[in-house]
Amino acid sequence: MDATASKDTASLGERFAAARLQAIGEISDPQGIGRLSERSLHRIVKYFTEPDMRYHEVKHAGFVCDIMRDGRITEIQTGAFSKLKRKLDVFLKEASVNVIYPLHKSKYIRYIDADTGEITPPKKSPKHQSIYSSAYELYNIREYLSHERLTVTLMFFESDEYKLRGIKHKIGRRYRGCERAECIPIRLLDIVTLKSEADYKIFLPETLPDEFCAADFNRAVGHGFSDGYSVIAILQSVGLLSEGRREGRRVLYTRLDK
Repeated sequence: MDATASKDTASLGERFAAARLQAIGEISDPQGIGRLSERSLHRIVKYFTEPDMRYHEVKHAGFVCDIMRDGRITEIQTGAFSKLKRKLDVFLKEASVNVIYPLHKSKYIRYIDADTGEITPPKKSPKHQSIYSSAYELYNIREYLSHERLTVTLMFFESDEYKLRGIKHKIGRRYRGCERAECIPIRLLDIVTLKSEADYKIFLPETLPDEFCAADFNRAVGHGFSDGYSVIAILQSVGLLSEGRREGRRVLYTRLDK
């Protein structure tokens, strides 16, 4: 890593630490976890993106923007991108829009006793998220991804997930002994910006041949990935793939980036 890159990384780390303190402070009271007016993850990302509260929760065109400054709108979405469609239909007609999607590249689980407030030591979760973890949500707004005014930003964090023990939580016919209270980022690891066709090439595995089917795509990604159809639809929408010939029941796709 050169000196400039190292300086930039340090600067991002300092900005994130400041945003974390500004958004929720140092969390010392476990009883306060999960009781904020909005989830800590959303708040931290909002303060990281725009520290000045004057530009938060701005009313515009019949909606409330998470951030609006200098004619640019930022929406922080921790899930359910389908809910953004009505906003995007309106906002993209007159403004640049950045949709930020926070993801947890690594995560530590901590359990809180609901009666005593005692917190267990952290235990690393085997689950982690990658760029492909955004596939389902990006698929839901795929018709907007090639819009010249839209940017999607994936922010990857190392996070602490807090779960409450001692509260019965019904799922179907069974009760679980704990439930998730908060997932709080503790360190910013990476930022991936998706705007141009070239940016979306990051979703194309290097080993993927020029012509392939969805099963080939899943194998190329590896790690048990099974959502190739969503990524393929995303890549078609931004002009990196085209649907080609059929082999029996298989649909073959052709790479347009070569």
